[in-house]
Amino acid sequence: MKNSRIADFANREESMIWRPNDSVTKIPGAIACVVVLCARVALALTVLAACVSVASAASGIRTFGDWIVGCDNTKFCRATTSSDGRQLVLELAGGPNATPTLRFITVDDRPNAEGIALSIDGGAAYALPASIHADRTTTFTIDRKNVAYIALDDLSKGRALRFGVATGHVFDNGSPNSIPAGLASMSIEGLSATLHFIDEAQGRLDTVTALSRRGPKPASAVPDAPNAPALVPSRSRYIAKRTTVAPPRALIARYEKEYSDCERSEGEGMRLAKKTVVYFFYCGVGAYNPSHVVYLLDERKPAKNATRLETVDEKTGDLVPEQDMIFNMDYSDGKLTAYYKARGLGDCGNAQRWVWNGKKLQLESYLAMPICGGLDQDNWIALWRTREK
Repeated sequence: MKNSRIADFANREESMIWRPNDSVTKIPGAIACVVVLCARVALALTVLAACVSVASAASGIRTFGDWIVGCDNTKFCRATTSSDGRQLVLELAGGPNATPTLRFITVDDRPNAEGIALSIDGGAAYALPASIHADRTTTFTIDRKNVAYIALDDLSKGRALRFGVATGHVFDNGSPNSIPAGLASMSIEGLSATLHFIDEAQGRLDTVTALSRRGPKPASAVPDAPNAPALVPSRSRYIAKRTTVAPPRALIARYEKEYSDCERSEGEGMRLAKKTVVYFFYCGVGAYNPSHVVYLLDERKPAKNATRLETVDEKTGDLVPEQDMIFNMDYSDGKLTAYYKARGLGDCGNAQRWVWNGKKLQLESYLAMPICGGLDQDNWIALWRTREK
């Protein structure tokens, strides 16, 4: 039958169940193998040792081998690696009932695609069922829970991956010639540590839902995902009027003192409320990044009390009220965006957005990508999100 190979993954569901008396776990299918339990324990200990440095701060962004991983304030985690225009993205929300999603992104858009064909460490290709989304690239998404866990188990044991389009005959016979010839392999080293980081951040270790160190604890032992902070955009009539305000001399003097290396600027303000104005001072332009200094001022208070924008510490994921200079800014109707480009292509850096909520410019979202690898912002690491009410 054309899709008979899909049955392999249903059969392998049994291997996902942790049993205290199991000495081996059998994994049938095209890549059948026997894994001794003590080897799994050794692997878990190796991964644990590699992750000691993040044990007390399983948040923010980390790099493990060729992987970038990070979790946001709701414990939604994303990990990614890329090479030569191909990308592999793993996503998992927090909470006991979340399902991991794997996205394989390639420029191969052959017709009759039915899934993704994988070859790990030069082994024979095998196929995984995947939904397909085609735009300028072709994206295969694995979002069936058991298939995703099986794929991650296999990938975490490997060092290099080749993948391409799977068509009907691959599902029939698992031909090792099913991946396009000449397709370079991409490194997936560091995935085991990446999975452990996610498990630790989400409280999954030793549960049946763990990605790396699966154990006997039930899914109910996994903490619920924190709620995203509520965001209520202000409908202020002052925002609708788009009234500009000249900065007070005391604020200009503060800017010139604090940023003596910047260009001289008279600045410009936009009224957000009856007594609140956001001021922008043009500082200058570096490579790809025109910069502005931002102050939020309650006019009933002196200029020295003007406040900074809140932002995220990429190392810890914590919200901190420290950002004053932003890049490639855009302001419109109470919404402020900033986009720092680490290089001209714009595939790395960070992107932020704030919304006036009647009291402050509240951080709505924060995305970051510290490695320049051709990833668009849809696949950057999210560190902050809100829910609009």
